[in-house]
Amino acid sequence: MVTIRYDIYQQSKMYDIIFCSKHSKNKQAYDQFKAQHPNAYWLTDVTTVSEAAQKASKLSMTGMYWLVTDDVMVNTDMDFSWKPEAWDRQYPHVWPTVDSRENAVIEFSGVYLIPKSYKVTEQDLENGTLDATKIIAYPVNRLAPYDIFHANWQSFRSITDTCQHAQQSCQTEMHWMILDDVKVLDDWDFNWRPAVWDRRYVHVWKTSSGEHTGVYLIPGDYLPDGEESHQGSIRSIKLMPEIASSVVPQDIFFISYREPTADANYEKLRSQFPRAKRVHGVKGIHHAHIRCAELAETGMFFTVDADTVVDQGFSFDYRPPDYDRQYLHLWHSRNPINGLSYGWGAIKLWPTMTVREFRGNWLDFTTTVGNIKIIPEIVATTNYNCDQQSTWQSGFREAVKLSHNIANGDHIESLERLMIWATVAYSAPWADESMQGARAGIEYYLEIKSTASNQHLSSINDFDWLAERFNNRKQGLAVPDRSQLLSSLRG
Repeated sequence: MVTIRYDIYQQSKMYDIIFCSKHSKNKQAYDQFKAQHPNAYWLTDVTTVSEAAQKASKLSMTGMYWLVTDDVMVNTDMDFSWKPEAWDRQYPHVWPTVDSRENAVIEFSGVYLIPKSYKVTEQDLENGTLDATKIIAYPVNRLAPYDIFHANWQSFRSITDTCQHAQQSCQTEMHWMILDDVKVLDDWDFNWRPAVWDRRYVHVWKTSSGEHTGVYLIPGDYLPDGEESHQGSIRSIKLMPEIASSVVPQDIFFISYREPTADANYEKLRSQFPRAKRVHGVKGIHHAHIRCAELAETGMFFTVDADTVVDQGFSFDYRPPDYDRQYLHLWHSRNPINGLSYGWGAIKLWPTMTVREFRGNWLDFTTTVGNIKIIPEIVATTNYNCDQQSTWQSGFREAVKLSHNIANGDHIESLERLMIWATVAYSAPWADESMQGARAGIEYYLEIKSTASNQHLSSINDFDWLAERFNNRKQGLAVPDRSQLLSSLRG
């Protein structure tokens, strides 16, 4: 019978290795580590070395034990069979960890060798450290980056949608979230991490244009609540002062059908914004916009009507806040005949997926206040008075829309605009045709009001139908009485 002394056996045996995770989800990192070290234990939900030591000492069966955290790339020269001299085995040992810029990492991250007999004190637990550690200069381990997720607008409607997906897939303590309408700076440091006490917050950095959006650092277990999911944005965020990205320009579409000045206006737009694309000859305004959405390669897209001339100062670089990206945005445009400046004929910014999937009445999409964010800046002129028919049709269509708004409760602003369309004309080409078209539009809406069917309303987006209406128009329609008109529309 062979007898082996226990103390000699303990000296020859490798120390236990305990792999530590900052939360309970990083099994992938543990499995990868265990493939190289089959006897490794897994300790989860520890955030400080003193907490880990207190729990690990109960797992270990050897005189000392290794602690390896899940957020480092262990140096290949690290020798887990190494043992300190006998007189040094009363001290916790620690190997240095550095980040991607060679800065020392002082938090609980890296490789530690701790005596099982070490007694964790209350002060250790309070400070998150161990007393009288012995630092071993080499090998040096490197901090591993957090997981990175990209919010693809074709798959996820909002950052909160992507967060829900990331929360299920994230394997690290926090994760980066990059929205697809920004370009991250080439030298951005994805190894950066906040102080331990700040890791329960969502961090967001600025774009080069000043908004806080685009690049986020999010707790790995973060899950948006119901209100955040509804808004498509995160409420409680920590605003970081640095610039992390630049905004990727949204697509621009120039929509034309039979407008006489379309070619000239498109070339002018292209000379300023070469990325502008043209959608031409698609019958039905709603079909033309849906075609733009189908061609769009960005999460939102701008549209410019064929008779709209963009001001020199407008740059098509607006990026809405995350909570507003589900809305149609529109700017104000000048009317050269009646002096109005509002969203009619304006430059618009559309949510791509919403337009692609919209199957309702297009008039409702573009007139319902709840679906629109108005930016009260005049950035263009709508030169719709390029010929007799186009001018009349424009007045007709807008009068129908304004009448519809009044009938649905907007009887102050829309009524004021409708009366100006029907009564005011500056000295401009085809001014009278604009007024006559508006009066005809009012008359048409009153005819169909009792039915208010989608078919009747959508007819105003059919240019063949409008042409027939123009050819059969009544001449010399009278000015509508304001009070009687309001009563008729609201009755």
